[in-house]
Amino acid sequence: MTTPPILLPTPSPSSSSSHPTSTTSSKPFHVLIIGGSITGLTLAHCLTAAGISYTILEKHRNLLAPLGGVIGVAPTGARILDQLGLFENLNAIAQGIRILCTGFPDGSGISQAWVREFEGRYGYGFSIVTSQQLLEVLYTGLGERAKETVHGGAEVTKICHEGDVVKVHTRAGNVYTGDLVVGADGLHSIARSEILKIVGRNAIAETSNLTADYRVHVGLSTSVPGLSTSEQIIRSYDGFALFVFCGKDGEVGWFATEKLDQRYTYPERPGYTEEDAMAYCESMSDVNVWGDIKFGAVWKARTSFSHALVDEHVFSTWNYGRVVYVGDSVVKISPNSGLGASVGMECAAALTNKLHSLLSSKSPISKPSTAAIETLLDEYTNSQHRRARMIGFASYGAIRLHSRDGWLNALIGGFVLRSERLAVFWTTVIMRGGIKLDFLPVPRRGSEKQRWNMRSVILLVSVVVVLLAVVF
Repeated sequence: MTTPPILLPTPSPSSSSSHPTSTTSSKPFHVLIIGGSITGLTLAHCLTAAGISYTILEKHRNLLAPLGGVIGVAPTGARILDQLGLFENLNAIAQGIRILCTGFPDGSGISQAWVREFEGRYGYGFSIVTSQQLLEVLYTGLGERAKETVHGGAEVTKICHEGDVVKVHTRAGNVYTGDLVVGADGLHSIARSEILKIVGRNAIAETSNLTADYRVHVGLSTSVPGLSTSEQIIRSYDGFALFVFCGKDGEVGWFATEKLDQRYTYPERPGYTEEDAMAYCESMSDVNVWGDIKFGAVWKARTSFSHALVDEHVFSTWNYGRVVYVGDSVVKISPNSGLGASVGMECAAALTNKLHSLLSSKSPISKPSTAAIETLLDEYTNSQHRRARMIGFASYGAIRLHSRDGWLNALIGGFVLRSERLAVFWTTVIMRGGIKLDFLPVPRRGSEKQRWNMRSVILLVSVVVVLLAVVF
């Protein structure tokens, strides 16, 4: 299904926002968000709910550029969307996952229903939606205010601290002034580049920890006979893995992760072209997806296709001065975990919680000092970094188990991917630490159904430790 484009307004230089440099001002605290991404738009909703003004600067005119495929929304992300009044709109287009089908190189396969447990536990299950659909829900949910607050064609070129404000310059000649800049513009974040120039060598050296052992091929296809809605298919092979999902309208989302011949360290990149990626996918035409379905049928029905390296790393430097990163600007994880979108939503909620708490304690005419903002951002970074590292660890393991990377992962994966209880345990650990908006009520479905039994968690941890000790 083709999603109509959303063309963002492009302001003239005279319409850029401006705020005085004094910390005491009648103008409200203003946040400049770089990137109209899922994370950036979620942050806009969170700030709106908190009564904090913002402007989104998106370099593209078309918010729904035909890139990407399907993404997962975990219960933690769904709860935040529900608090923001967006869950019903998401639920109308998203496809819930009820059955997880996992296949192995020897032709064996299992179907598991453990994913159903989480809707009963938390009030929300796991669902899939195309990135364009979710962006549309988030953008249209902003209503008429989006025409004033979301600016297209606003490619950021420079960020400058000036006293107690920060100024953002765009290629079009606009200069925006705000009290905080949030980078939600992904790996090649201009906010990160500007911070690295200021912070120095230690932060710059950290980019050497950003590595890629895999590349991912992502696509959308029209309906393929034999694929059922509500099922997620994972096909595990030596050196690669296939993921296939069927949406509500029959549209098929898929991606394939491929182990590279070597590890690449940022900014080093292999010389893969679009033709190379297409040739690889065509070479998998006879690979089994599930039952009698071959990947060739999915590939021939494609309506969009892209490819990228799978960069992996959780950065340590998240903020400096009045600039901070959120989402995949600092948390680069594999698509295998299905948590990328929800991690970004949690970052948006966590940052807004801190801002709401700080600004609620201030006089309406008094703005926080730079020192207060830096303390707030340090607290945000410290709290979210621990959770991000845990999710990064789980994601790192998932892509290697699914692609049977080496004999050890092949051995462990054969056991782990077949164990429903282990899957439930690890997913529960991740879901349990999920962030919500502290200043908004939690909808009934997201509060009464959450039952956490720590004794069960401790027991499961003990069992896993004993099993690992026996195996190794």
